Order: sequence, then structure tokens, then C-alpha cells
Amino acid sequence: MCIPPGITVTETKGLVLCLLKLIYGLHQSGWLWYQKLWEILCDVLGMKQCEVDQALLYRIEGESVMIIMTHIDNLMLVGSTMKEIRKIKAGLHSHLVISDLGEINWIIGIYVSLGMCPDIAYAVGILSKFNEKPGLVHWNMLKCVYVYLAGTRDLKLTFGAHQADLTGYADASSMVLPCPGAPNDRKLSCCQ
Repeated sequence: MCIPPGITVTETKGLVLCLLKLIYGLHQSGWLWYQKLWEILCDVLGMKQCEVDQALLYRIEGESVMIIMTHIDNLMLVGSTMKEIRKIKAGLHSHLVISDLGEINWIIGIYVSLGMCPDIAYAVGILSKFNEKPGLVHWNMLKCVYVYLAGTRDLKLTFGAHQADLTGYADASSMVLPCPGAPNDRKLSCCQ
């Protein structure tokens, strides 16, 4: 490691430099950034970290909901009102130098499907393969995903319910290839 420009050091051996602030490229920089950001978001701005997705923070106060999705040093703010979003931005700006890129024009679909709607993860994963050159069939399938989301808006998956008689069904027969010489009865079979 080289001594930063403008620093004069004596020729005495055994001395070390003590860094007073983090520098990009150091191994501990990511951890120090994480600590600083979480201190601001949680301790100062009152956000809570999601137990399922560690990069997601939220705050619910009555009817007001604020969600912050983080990825390294990029934050995406989603709130029930613009007033709440401006309040969070002002809080961040008072502690950090930030660049506000304005309203969101796109969201990483896989993140949203996995983090917010795991039931559409497969469909979004398949559609994301065609981001570069989507065709009419892909747009129609995307519409189907949106129709599904609109139709299931009020449904939710609850863990830890008292009723324990959940029954699930799966039709895997379309994926089964019978062994050569075995009857084609569409029952699961295994080839050795």
C-alpha cells in the first residue's frame, strides 16, 4: 500500500498510519459503509430491517408506509406519500453526500419477484431472459403476470397459522420421461 499524497512520514521504522475514514478499495470498506448506512437508516431515521431480506428496510406509522431497498450504495425509496420520501431523502442528505436520480423508471424484476412476490419468481425469471429483444409473445405473457398480480392483490401467504391442514398438489407428470421398455402410464419413473 502506498502512502496517500500530501502525507509526510519520517523514516522511523515500525510506525503505521491510522485511517480516520474509510477509503474505497479497502477490504473493510464495505463493512464500514454497511455500519454507517444502517446507523443512519435505523437509529436516526427509524427504519427497521426486514427479517427475511436483509437489504430491505421499512417503517410503518399508521397509514404511512416507507420501504427502502438497498444494493451496495444504491437506495430505492418507495413510500405511500411523496412527503415521506422527501423526509427520508432530507434525513439521508443531512448525514451523507447523495445523488438523487429522481423517480424510478425501472425496477429489477427478479429482485421484486423474489423479495416481494415469490409466486411470480419463475415467470419473471423466464421473461427476464428476453429483456434485450422482447417479442409480442413476451409482452403478452408480461400482461398475464400483471393480471395475476391484480387478481391476487388481496391474498397473502401466512406462516405460523393455527390451522395445520395445508394440502398441496403438483402435476409433475408432464415432465416425466418413462424408462425404455416401461409402460407409458405417466407415473414417475427413474432410469438407472
